[in-house]
Amino acid sequence: MAGRLASVRVPLWSNVFWTMLVFLDPLAAVLVALRPRLGAVLALLVMVADVAINSDWACRLGASGGVGALVLPAQAFFLGVVLAGFPMLRALQPDARGA
Repeated sequence: MAGRLASVRVPLWSNVFWTMLVFLDPLAAVLVALRPRLGAVLALLVMVADVAINSDWACRLGASGGVGALVLPAQAFFLGVVLAGFPMLRALQPDARGA
């Protein structure tokens, strides 16, 4: 089963979350393009959860050096980008379907 999990050193719920990102990340990107207000909410929720979970596991596992040392700061930076853009996307007029 280890070959099917993102990491065997973390609980199943973390692996399920990381696997769900395969679907949630592209969905958020599409929604930001098609329904910006809804996409902004999903993107913000995904990024906050992702940075929180990855930060927790980086602290628990002592991730330092290598690729891990670059990934978390990059995710935190992108969270800042999402936070900065959130008010602008939420201020857009809803589309015809009432996003």
